[in-house]
Order: sequence, then C-alpha cells, then structure tokens
Amino acid sequence: MLMNEEQHIPYTPLPKSNIEAQSISESFSESIVTRRSIRFYDVAKGIDIKTIENIIRIASSAPSGANKQPWHFVAVQDPEVKRQIRAAAEKEEKVFYKGRAGDQWLKDL
Repeated sequence: MLMNEEQHIPYTPLPKSNIEAQSISESFSESIVTRRSIRFYDVAKGIDIKTIENIIRIASSAPSGANKQPWHFVAVQDPEVKRQIRAAAEKEEKVFYKGRAGDQWLKDL
C-alpha cells in the first residue's frame, strides 16, 4: 500500500542514546557511500512489485517545502511506453544542453 496524504506517521525522537546515535550514523554512512545511480536493470529478472512500492513510499517521504511533497510517481511496465518516455527525455536533454543550460553549469559538468 502506498502512502497518501491521509496517513500520518507520528514522530518518534531518535536516537535514545549516544550509542544508538553512533550506530544509526554508521549505518546511514554505509548506505550513502555505497549508493549508486542505476540506469539499466536486468529486465529478465524483473523487480518485485513490493520492492517498487517500497521505493516509491520512501521517495514520497522526502522533505519538501511546507512538507507538501508535491510530486507524483508512476511505475511504468509497458516496454513501448518506456521507449516513448526515453525518446522524449533524450529530446528534451538535447534541447537543454544546446541552449537552456548555463555556461557555468556546463563547465561544472
């Protein structure tokens, strides 16, 4: 089940001790330093729908202005729709790099 605006998760202050704080920070650090952007998946294996739902639930809880989380997520399974999205994104990317991106931004790349 995906989280929606009606659900509220009460705040539970953490950590309860310095030892717990250290453990949480070490675990979080490990997650951050081993994180990678993945753009290609082994589609033959597929991704379990529960995993996709969990990822969307986590992403939807990211902080936002006034805590409104104004984004929408869509999980696309149809290969043709994915191809069309990719083609449109690549077209937009070319337009961005050829004129919208500022010189400093391009230099920083």
